[in-house]
Amino acid sequence: MNLVQADDELEITYKGAASRPLPYLIFNWQTTGTFTWGWNNHLTVTGDTTIKELGNHIIHSFPKASQVSIIASKFYGSLLVPTGNILVSNAGPDVMHSSYVAGGDMEIQSELNINMANENQFDISNWPGTRPPGPETPHLPTIHLTTENGNTVGDEIKIFKGQPIRLMIVTTDYDGTDVEVDNDQGVFSEIPISEGLNLQDLSVGKHVITIRIPGQKEIFTKIAVTVSGYLTLDQVPNLHFGNKGLSQFSQDPTFQLVSENNERLKITDERFPTDGKTPWSLSVALSDFSNGKKPIAGKINFVSVQGAQGLLNGTVTSDGKLTFDKTGKPNLNHSVSESLASETKLSITDAKQVETGAYQATLRWTLSNAPQ
Repeated sequence: MNLVQADDELEITYKGAASRPLPYLIFNWQTTGTFTWGWNNHLTVTGDTTIKELGNHIIHSFPKASQVSIIASKFYGSLLVPTGNILVSNAGPDVMHSSYVAGGDMEIQSELNINMANENQFDISNWPGTRPPGPETPHLPTIHLTTENGNTVGDEIKIFKGQPIRLMIVTTDYDGTDVEVDNDQGVFSEIPISEGLNLQDLSVGKHVITIRIPGQKEIFTKIAVTVSGYLTLDQVPNLHFGNKGLSQFSQDPTFQLVSENNERLKITDERFPTDGKTPWSLSVALSDFSNGKKPIAGKINFVSVQGAQGLLNGTVTSDGKLTFDKTGKPNLNHSVSESLASETKLSITDAKQVETGAYQATLRWTLSNAPQ
């Protein structure tokens, strides 16, 4: 607002008082020197409210004025003159409809009585927000994580190793394009916000990732990521038991294991946590033996190179199933790499049914992500 002339008028029209709260109006006058409101100046309020209702919602601020002189009625609202004086002449009891604040002297000649002065104080109680009007406090930045679908991510997430998961980094009241990220190492590095947080390359274990606004260490978010690997059956023994003549077989219907360096079992357990709460079990089933004509029954007696302490011990018969038990603890929870000993034997149950030819059977290995 600029300096008024002798006959200027200010009219405030407000509609909506019946359906919503009265607004607060702040006029910032750019006057330097003395501001004078004279007999020919008028401030009026129209619409569906009155000056009595709206007066204590109005602030007239004069940041540059050396003096504000109100020498006539019809000027309503609080006067804020931080570096000057205020003079209110004896213009009648309705000249004041709010409060006066001055950095200099105040001279009030008005006939305003004490009751009207109390009634017309500036209305702080209905000011929107939690504090009286003043300089706005800048909003602090915020930072949080969401899924690529926009769903908010909590403080912890569980994933599998190599799982292609990317979390989006969302900030507010922050104009930068990069954030700082630390993954349990104590060293932060900058990454573009647009790239998000890639979890695919995290190793098995628990990671605490901190993402913060550069230059504002107190603005950060944390997420705990538990990465679990897989339980896999990587290799099973491929067994060969050699040859015998029919007459030799009739005397001894058993076959010794022939080593070809492929009789190894390998199980990899990268599940997390590795605290004994993720057991697994291994079993094997044996089919009948057949030379392409008729099946015959047999059995295989497994012997581990680790002896009684090994896993690969026990006997499986045709159409039967063997669940391996390592030293009385079938609920294993770690990786295994173990070979069969040469003492492993194949026995044909009904030797009288054997004919000349090559006999084969199938071993079906089953690794279960559960105890026996």
